[in-house]
Amino acid sequence: MVVFGDLSFDFRVYREAVALREVGHTVTIVASDRSTDGSQVLPEEWEEFDVRLITVDPTTSLRISYPFFWLRAGRLLRRVPADVFHAHDLDSLWPAAVAAKRWRVPLV
Repeated sequence: MVVFGDLSFDFRVYREAVALREVGHTVTIVASDRSTDGSQVLPEEWEEFDVRLITVDPTTSLRISYPFFWLRAGRLLRRVPADVFHAHDLDSLWPAAVAAKRWRVPLV
């Protein structure tokens, strides 16, 4: 799953990850970390998943932050084999689409 947002408060991502895990899937989540010092602390519920955070400076414009996140997420996702890639929002679609094409798997 790819999401540009604060996982601490994004319960839709958590609910989906739990549902996928309950039916036997391994879940990797690539998300942005927009904390001021780049050390976002997630609730312990997230520890059961492979969460990979990409630090994005919260003081910069989204015109800069989005492309930065897309490039970093794209590089990371090229190394993550998956059966399907899920982009949670339009702002996370590009890296998920590139990874899905590279691995020749569906994009949701």
